[in-house]
Amino acid sequence: LTLLLYSFCYESSIGAIYCSTRDPRNEVSTVATTLAAKLLQFDETRTATIIQSIQSHIIFVVSTLKPPSKMMNLTNNNNEDNTINRCNNYEEQMERYERIVLSALHAMKALLQDYSQQLVLQAMENTSVLWKHFNNPNQESFRNATYQLLSCCIQQQNGSFLFFDNSTIETSLVTALNSEKNPSNTNVLMEAVTMYTVRINNNKEDRWCQLVSSAICKQLRHACYGCSPTSSYTQLVLPWIAAASNMPISAKILTSLYEGHTCVFTQED
Repeated sequence: LTLLLYSFCYESSIGAIYCSTRDPRNEVSTVATTLAAKLLQFDETRTATIIQSIQSHIIFVVSTLKPPSKMMNLTNNNNEDNTINRCNNYEEQMERYERIVLSALHAMKALLQDYSQQLVLQAMENTSVLWKHFNNPNQESFRNATYQLLSCCIQQQNGSFLFFDNSTIETSLVTALNSEKNPSNTNVLMEAVTMYTVRINNNKEDRWCQLVSSAICKQLRHACYGCSPTSSYTQLVLPWIAAASNMPISAKILTSLYEGHTCVFTQED
C-alpha cells in the first residue's frame, strides 16, 4: 500500500515539477531542477510512464487554465484601498497564470529535446491543444513559446510527420506572419518558417513558397516591425531562398528586404 501511494504521488507530481524547471523565475526553476534531477533517477522501464505523466500535466495546463477575469475584481464599493487591492490581486493572478502556461509550453519543448522522440510521440493523446495559443492576440509571450515549440518539432521530425498535419501548419504560419507585429516574436516565427521550408517534401516546395512569400515580403518590408537589421531574421533570408529554389520569388524577397531597410536606417546611419 505504501509503495502504491508513493507511486501515485510520484507520477501525479512529476509533471508539475518538470514544468517548474522552465519557470521564468530563476529561484523557482533552480529548486525545481534540483528536485527533478533527483526524482528522475529511475530505470529505463519507467521512462514511458514518466513521459506520459509529464505530458498529461502539460496538456491539462494548456487546455484547462484560463486567464483571470477582471470582472471578478469589480465592486460597487468605491473605497480606494479596496480598488487598489483588487487591481493588485488581478495582476498577481495574471502573472501566475502566464508563468504556469509558459512553463508548460517550454517544458514540452524540453521534453522533445531530453527524451526519445518516439516515446514522446507515442505518449501524446491530444496534440492539437498545444497549438491553442499559436495565434492568441492577447498573449505575446504565449505565441513566442508556441513558435519555439513548433521550431523544435520541425527540427526533431523528418518532415513526414508532425504534431499536426502540414496544411494546418501552413495555414497557421501564414496567418501568424500576416498578423505578428511584435519584434520579439518575429525572429522566432521567421525561424520556424525557414525551418519548415527546408524540411518539407520537395514536391510541395513551390506551392508552399507561393503561399507564404507574400506574408514574408510583408514582414520584411516592415523590417519585421522593429527588429534590428543585424538580428537573426536577416540571416534567415538566404537559407529560405536556397530552400525555395524559385528565382521570381527570391527576387521579391530580396526586394522586400531592401525596402525594409528604410524602416530602420536613416541618412545619418
